[in-house]
Amino acid sequence: MDSATKPSADLGDNRISQFLRDPSFFVMVELATGEESSRGELLRQISQDSRVFGTLVDDDSLADSQKKRLEEAMAVTAKPSITVLTGAGRSSSALLSRSQDFLALGQRTFLAVSGDLQANATEYTDSVDTLELLRGKAFSGAVVNPFQYLHEEQLLQYAKMVRKLHAGAQFLVAQTGWDMAKYQELIWFMRSRELLVPILARITVIDHEIARKNNGSLHPGIPLPLYLAANATRKDAESPDAELERAAQIALGCNLMGYSGILLAGIHTAEQLTRFLDLLDNARAQTPTWTDWVKAWNTRYQGVSFVPFGGKPVNDSPFYLYQALMNPDVAQFNLDTARPAQAKIPMPAWKDLLHGFCLSHQKLLGKLSSKIRKLDPNSPILALDNSDCPKRLCHGPCGNARIDGFCEDAHGPCFFQRVLRLAAWKKTLDRLEVPDHE
Repeated sequence: MDSATKPSADLGDNRISQFLRDPSFFVMVELATGEESSRGELLRQISQDSRVFGTLVDDDSLADSQKKRLEEAMAVTAKPSITVLTGAGRSSSALLSRSQDFLALGQRTFLAVSGDLQANATEYTDSVDTLELLRGKAFSGAVVNPFQYLHEEQLLQYAKMVRKLHAGAQFLVAQTGWDMAKYQELIWFMRSRELLVPILARITVIDHEIARKNNGSLHPGIPLPLYLAANATRKDAESPDAELERAAQIALGCNLMGYSGILLAGIHTAEQLTRFLDLLDNARAQTPTWTDWVKAWNTRYQGVSFVPFGGKPVNDSPFYLYQALMNPDVAQFNLDTARPAQAKIPMPAWKDLLHGFCLSHQKLLGKLSSKIRKLDPNSPILALDNSDCPKRLCHGPCGNARIDGFCEDAHGPCFFQRVLRLAAWKKTLDRLEVPDHE
């Protein structure tokens, strides 16, 4: 870990790409926007604590603000940093210009995200396109959301993840959640497909005040499970230290599952960071093996559902891709013992079937074909008009779909459910994973 404190000659952060090849589990701290009053002290603690490998600098609407926070983090900690590039409200050319500003500082590691739905945004650059822009210029990563509980939505998230890997993602960050079975599901899915890509788990320490203000949510795409939301709003809520302890237990579980490290969010002070790291060390000493840890977790949270609220899965049955998750006797993925779940994808709507048929038979349809885009008939994404997606995404869904399968803005089901159903009917599901130019 000592190498984390040694900046390279040009501050080009190849240290992250190098360390991700190392089997050691490491911690990075997310530096949120704002919080200038406490950030200096937090950065100094990060610089001094060898248990922290580096930082992540979140995006905001002001390039200069993010640039200053990145420069401060690099100068104070002398440790590597990940810079988030958000496509919300930005064109591809604007993102390219923004990335060049950071590259000029010697920054080499980026996390591409499509961004949250914004009231005044008229343009969104999909993270797949951002990854293409960065290909060959930087070490780039992408986000995946394993915390979906409808069969179709989870398949869409994993298909989009594979598409991001095709577009150039060299590492992944699992979106925040508290359902340990879903963290394990992602690892097992990766291993079932032999996708040997480093994954960081984004773990957020719950701030009770923020949860109360947002009616049980930390973020538009991160609703809390009912158990945690209720706890955050009670007068006799668990202490803030309990939230740090839970985050440490989640971090250790991810470590034992095979994650490369964690991205720690929700930390505001140096004291919080030190306390979390101490709790993680204690947890590792008390439950050092997978069997020890999963037995302790299952005992502590017996009967507690970590499925987020804000809508219900079909038939109140949350979907998991494998049946043997969180089993103390099954530590590693094995296709026989994992027992993949079976679920059927519904038929597409008649209008989507007609559109797919027309696209596949353009030459036979004469004048009618002129009204249909001349596109690859094997591309189910391009076959449908994406105007129902408020972000106009064309490579796959964002990570903010609700638990009931509705779009982030709640106007109706996620558009890409239609795409998935058409692809299943056309037997072209594999096309959902591959960029259309390949």
